[in-house]
Amino acid sequence: MTNHTLALEQVDAKLRKAISDAGRRPLVITRHGQPAYILRDVLDDDLADELIAQNPDFLQSIRTARQQKNEGRVKPLNKVRAKDAPALQKRKKAKASKRAAR
Repeated sequence: MTNHTLALEQVDAKLRKAISDAGRRPLVITRHGQPAYILRDVLDDDLADELIAQNPDFLQSIRTARQQKNEGRVKPLNKVRAKDAPALQKRKKAKASKRAAR
């Protein structure tokens, strides 16, 4: 899916007004009486999030992760942390000792 950009000057006056209003509150656009689209202003993070969410590689990585989870091939984060906690504590103590020795 590719993004399509339309300059505001290319739309009619009624739509321009609706777009302007959408900057203050979201506008729901319906098709056959059913909600079909939401028009709202874009915040900095929104554009990045949308572009990432539409990236085929990102979508494939999500599908792969879900499949691995369903197959039981992943571990919960709390179990990974519990397993690695002693090694992490040892590294933290070593760093602290080095700083104290300076």
